[in-house]
Amino acid sequence: MILGIYCSGSLGKEILNLIMTGQTENRWEKIVFIDDISEEKSRNGFSILTFEEIKQKFSCEEMEIVIATGEPYYRETIRQRVKQAGYPLATLISRNVSFGQGTQFREGCIIFPFCYIGNDVSFAENVVVHAGAKVESECFVGRSSFVSLGAFVGAETKIGERVFIGPNAAIKDNMEVKNDSILGIGAVLVKSAEECGVYVGNPARFLRQNESHKLFSNSVVGAE
Repeated sequence: MILGIYCSGSLGKEILNLIMTGQTENRWEKIVFIDDISEEKSRNGFSILTFEEIKQKFSCEEMEIVIATGEPYYRETIRQRVKQAGYPLATLISRNVSFGQGTQFREGCIIFPFCYIGNDVSFAENVVVHAGAKVESECFVGRSSFVSLGAFVGAETKIGERVFIGPNAAIKDNMEVKNDSILGIGAVLVKSAEECGVYVGNPARFLRQNESHKLFSNSVVGAE
């Protein structure tokens, strides 16, 4: 089986490092990067191919793909592209993760080291939980969402699809976060995020609507 890491940027490098250092399962005979923008043809000895090249070279039976972008909008866009082409998504869970009984990880989830995950948590497809994050019991995290470094999600919280929870942000128990919302760096959510938007501060306040449904065009979270 071959693993394609879709996007060759910083998150792609982190995922490769997890695999190559034995922090997660490595069941693949070969690893390649997939990047439709990069002009490079290789990185650190690993080939970089476009998705069109992947479809020409590798069948759906011999390759699975992991999506390596932290932008929820593009995580979902790429997920749809990959699934429409018939490729399965790989699931990567670090050996250094603590999770409770009844927790479920759907296809394409990436769980980085030193996370704590409680009982009966449900992760939809294509979710990332980055290092040191904590997701307490009976939470739901929607498809293609991203829980950043050191973030905290209180028990029985429902996070929608394509949501970005910023580094060291915190969400109180029993909250709801709408689809395509952004919780900024260090924000503390003590009331449900009842509309799709950008939330910042402690306590978190609604800043504005997220009309683009994207993160990286948003200077509030530190990325252009």
